[in-house]
Amino acid sequence: MNTKGKVAIVHKGVNSTYETIKKAVDLLGGIGRFVKPGQKVMLKPNYTGNLLPETGSVTSLAVLEGIIVMLQEVGIENIIIGEGCGTVHVGTSRIFENVGVSKLAERYNVMLRDLNLDKMITVKDKRFKELKEVKVAETVYNVDLIINIPMLKTHPLTDVTLSLKNMKGVIAPSEKRRFHNINLHQAVADLHLVLPKYLTIADGLIAQEGLGPAEGTPVPLGLIIAGDNPVAVDSVCSRIMGFNPADIRHIRYSAEIGIGSYSLNDIEIVGATIESVARKFEPAVTALKEYPGVEIYSSNPCSGCIAALVIALDRMLKMGDLVKFEGLQICLGSATQNIKNIKRLFYLGNCTKQNYEKSKCNPNVHYIEGCAPPGLEVEERIREVYGIPRSNPLLTSSNNSVN
Repeated sequence: MNTKGKVAIVHKGVNSTYETIKKAVDLLGGIGRFVKPGQKVMLKPNYTGNLLPETGSVTSLAVLEGIIVMLQEVGIENIIIGEGCGTVHVGTSRIFENVGVSKLAERYNVMLRDLNLDKMITVKDKRFKELKEVKVAETVYNVDLIINIPMLKTHPLTDVTLSLKNMKGVIAPSEKRRFHNINLHQAVADLHLVLPKYLTIADGLIAQEGLGPAEGTPVPLGLIIAGDNPVAVDSVCSRIMGFNPADIRHIRYSAEIGIGSYSLNDIEIVGATIESVARKFEPAVTALKEYPGVEIYSSNPCSGCIAALVIALDRMLKMGDLVKFEGLQICLGSATQNIKNIKRLFYLGNCTKQNYEKSKCNPNVHYIEGCAPPGLEVEERIREVYGIPRSNPLLTSSNNSVN
């Protein structure tokens, strides 16, 4: 993979989504630079959950359709839409159906593939810094080109989720969870050492700020950002969002192992300038707040665990279920805490494991592993202990995943 990159920024304006996508790709040299007639292409969108595109959480159908049309116009007929969503309780196929991808695929004679159910290939690389091996969906290695179609979103664990992190969707479900129990930032970087090269076409029509990647606020940007190197694309996108890519660990780590460069000196930007389209995004980091009936013990927690807890409790509150969890206590943070009068206590995150070990003989004490655990898993674990299912298991306006 070239360490330098070319990135196109195109504002949609009055143009169609297809025209905007084609202009962005043409600025890179045209789709013929990346794939030839008769070859096989996999589109990797971002369907993080059972959500609506207007939330800024998932790839819009207009962008997906525009890319399909662009490919078919130059003789690319063998197209797969491949995704492995993190919301395993819903499932990728169900999400495809609910958000309209299945109908779109049928209309254009495009194949759908749930990468979570694909045959997995175990791959290793001596250059790995965090991973020893990783299981990747076989389809990834059986196509001539991958087009990565991420969103522009903030994220509590990685600050932003763009092209690099979107490719986490091609690994096995067990790996998605494992990444959260190790150095997630380095793992995302390591993964790119064993992925084929890909073209990125980022869907910035409606982005998301705040408590992303699914609970945030939509941001109408009206942009398509395309590029031939994921580090370059993520560098440009993060700057558009008001973040310094050098401060975003998975971007910096990817650069350090040779995936690409985030320095503007190494990136050729065509189309619009960053300055002309930039908009400062509200970060995903959030402060803890009070919830009725919930005791929260917090001492020096990280932003990831704060966000995971807020996502979990907000979901339960929105569903009207939170009042059912009598005696709920949550402990998070790295400092030692002596909690008396234990009712139903959950130690949240790897930093609390030592405290959990001291009191795990108490049947009312539980542990939720992860650094940080995804908000959905926090909610699921609490519900499992209490035996209280979701009142509304299929939310269409907000969700959360391990992606």
